[in-house]
Amino acid sequence: PPEDPPPSPHDARAFTARYPTSAACEGAARRLQASSRDDAWLALKVCADAPGFTQLDVVLGRAWAEDLRVRPDAASLIARVVAQRGGSVDGELRLLHSRKVPIFSLASAIAQPDTYRGRYVLLRAQVADQRLDGERPTLWLVEQGLQSVGSHREVGGAGGTRESTGPSATGRAYDNISEETGREALGRLSAPDPFLESRRDYVILARFDGLRVTSGMTTDDEDEGPKIPVLTIVSYHLPQALAVY
Repeated sequence: PPEDPPPSPHDARAFTARYPTSAACEGAARRLQASSRDDAWLALKVCADAPGFTQLDVVLGRAWAEDLRVRPDAASLIARVVAQRGGSVDGELRLLHSRKVPIFSLASAIAQPDTYRGRYVLLRAQVADQRLDGERPTLWLVEQGLQSVGSHREVGGAGGTRESTGPSATGRAYDNISEETGREALGRLSAPDPFLESRRDYVILARFDGLRVTSGMTTDDEDEGPKIPVLTIVSYHLPQALAVY
């Protein structure tokens, strides 16, 4: 019998129920391009919103290249998939740059502020402080890097008994540990957001607004003193605990 027509991506729950895996969902979204690019893009966003969607390499492929170039929400979709893959921003930026995707690092923006002003930056960061500047919150962001740290752990079944006197089998295991990079930034939100919690890692997509002096979180004096990058936050995403490569 012929296959039932796919559900509309406007019904996100039905669409992801029909295509429960990342690969199947992205493939179904791509097939919709033949009838409607808008529906296909909506379907891809539905796929990316589902837990466990990690198909970044496919999203950056030829099929979606035009959408990534013209869709205003394309950068946020990429940021979400980076978070789903574990939020290893440095490594993912290398992949993005190999595909000529114009999203850059905070380090690059600090080094060449005139070049990167107005461009997207992607960073992994924690909120250290939050203050209101009029109606708009200003966040003090502390950038985090993801380091893989190895340790020796017991492997195999739990065979320990009082009669067991031989050495336990051990293996090498790795954990992803978040560490401060030494870079900080001010992040501006359009409105207060109670879901953006302090002391928790986020993958943050923002526009780089330049540098300003750190004499106060609300001063615009740029004449003297150490400077800190200022960002307008576009979207933020909770990273998964383990990176997917």
